[in-house]
Amino acid sequence: MCTLNVNLIIYRKNANRNGLPRHLFPYDVVFSKVLCRGELCSPAKTSLRCGGGRTQFAPTGISKEGFCLKEQYLDNIVFSVDGVAFTTLNIVFEQFSRFIPEHSHSDSSYEIHYIPYGCGKAVVDGTEYEIVPETLYITGPGVKHEQIPSKANPMAEYCVYLKMQSRPAPSQLISLFEYKKFWFGTDAENIRAIMTELFDELKNRRKGYSALAEALLKQLVVKAIRNYASGQELSASADLNESQLLVAEECFLYDYRDLTLERLALRLGLGARQTERFLRKHYGKTFVQKRTESRVAAAAVMLTQSAKSVASIAEELGYSSPEHFSAAFKRVQGVSPRAFRAKGGQNRYGTISKDYPPGR
Repeated sequence: MCTLNVNLIIYRKNANRNGLPRHLFPYDVVFSKVLCRGELCSPAKTSLRCGGGRTQFAPTGISKEGFCLKEQYLDNIVFSVDGVAFTTLNIVFEQFSRFIPEHSHSDSSYEIHYIPYGCGKAVVDGTEYEIVPETLYITGPGVKHEQIPSKANPMAEYCVYLKMQSRPAPSQLISLFEYKKFWFGTDAENIRAIMTELFDELKNRRKGYSALAEALLKQLVVKAIRNYASGQELSASADLNESQLLVAEECFLYDYRDLTLERLALRLGLGARQTERFLRKHYGKTFVQKRTESRVAAAAVMLTQSAKSVASIAEELGYSSPEHFSAAFKRVQGVSPRAFRAKGGQNRYGTISKDYPPGR
């Protein structure tokens, strides 16, 4: 039996959260996290009363009442393409109400991003890409990426996070997917229709929905490959709990302010030493390096996208003092936060990359 986890988050527009700029946090949470599990829960029938209006559960973004929805499925759907097995770790639709700091994913992990409407930019390994409706991009293992929505017209995104489970002599088709660590372009294969149908099946859970979901995911992988292989002729970790990778990445992405090694270990169900080994094995970094990387990535966006003071940013990121923050920032970027801001986001290497110095 397939277990369904659904997070439904309702936001109200144009609220000012804790004095933060409206373009960074333009929504105020008025209802958060509805969890549905198992066969007896029918999210299709879920409805909520909030903000004076009745909002129906829907995957298509803004409802008639002007609310924004985040729809997330954590089903571990297993499917195969040309004999190679994939597992979905996260399937989510969200209209961005804030930036997503720089992050990367572990070995054999891939994200397929599709933008149905709205605008913004993606920064991938230090290079900026403009996002417009119908943008499709794929990020593979170790590819550092962050997303910044437009202030006037924030983007919405369908995202499918996949883990490649096994590779027994993969075909040329799957080899193209496996070794294409990054691709960015305009969708030419009508992926919007696949995403819409996939979310409809996962939401309503009609008889046979799991078989259809598997078929749709197969189509998604093949059509993603077709997008970047256009014109090319196509011929003929066993001890890892994949959910731990998702937990770790979400902790560093969202909880970097207060995250400790002990707290992360508790979330992963591991001891502190096991957690350090886990991070070194799958990311090649220590806990402190990963947390610093996440904090500095968030700081780089705040320094270039807001007028907040260095002291305010240091406090928001969880540093004990502006001096500690500045020292950590300079170790990563090679310049102080003030110099980074003055140079418009350039570090001492002449790039806007949010990475550690070369060779580190």
